[in-house]
Amino acid sequence: RGQIFIGVTKAWLHASSGLCCFSFGTVYMSVSSPLVGVLLVGETQTSRGHVIGTAYLPTVSRSQTLKQLRDTLLPTLPTDFKEKPYLFLTPQGWKISRCLEESVLAADVLDQDTCVRIQVDYARPRIGIVAEWERSEGRDVPLGFVFCELSASLRDLATQIMQDLVPSYPVRSPAQFSFLDRNGWPIASGQEAHFAVLDVIGDHTVRIRYNRHPGDTPLTTSSIQRLSIIRPSTPPTTGRPRQLQGVPALEPAVGGEGGVTLGAGNKA
Repeated sequence: RGQIFIGVTKAWLHASSGLCCFSFGTVYMSVSSPLVGVLLVGETQTSRGHVIGTAYLPTVSRSQTLKQLRDTLLPTLPTDFKEKPYLFLTPQGWKISRCLEESVLAADVLDQDTCVRIQVDYARPRIGIVAEWERSEGRDVPLGFVFCELSASLRDLATQIMQDLVPSYPVRSPAQFSFLDRNGWPIASGQEAHFAVLDVIGDHTVRIRYNRHPGDTPLTTSSIQRLSIIRPSTPPTTGRPRQLQGVPALEPAVGGEGGVTLGAGNKA
């Protein structure tokens, strides 16, 4: 998209003095590029998009509907993406359902960078789970995401979290975390059956708070990263494993957060 600036000169003659006076102005003529980028974006407003194709769409073709635009974009998409269902988004990030595509024009979804935004349409909504751990760290920890209907109860969502995410983290039961509503207020476990995912979700994200009890292992970012990365993939063997030269040995933590830590090697 470019602009042409044309200077305009207007002349007039002052009859009494015989002086010629001139005034200057500027006319802005917008030149729109016929090229349109296809931007694949995530669910959240802050997600980073990625251009996966470029389509030739001159101004006269932008009056076509989104249903027709699908056929125009198809040859420009990557081969492994052609079969994936997707939805168009407005420049504000609003999803446009398939039933509206015959009524919405291509020009209505072009953003200021001449891009068409699309988003993968999963069979069930994808919901990010963000947890509050030790407040002293000053930031929250994203645990991952689950697929869950927005009409499902929080109790069902808790079960989904336990099945899909908790095996990576030292949380043993749903009673160890509470859901937070949009005000940041914890929802008691006895209330979870009366609230749906739609009651607490914000920007495709559900926030939970870890309920630490006396004797529990403190959940900090460092401990979560260790437990996520250093997980045994095979049953433990008897005896001490052979240590590779130049690689620190894995030592059990003593008096710390628990779990596995990087030791300094063989102790004397």
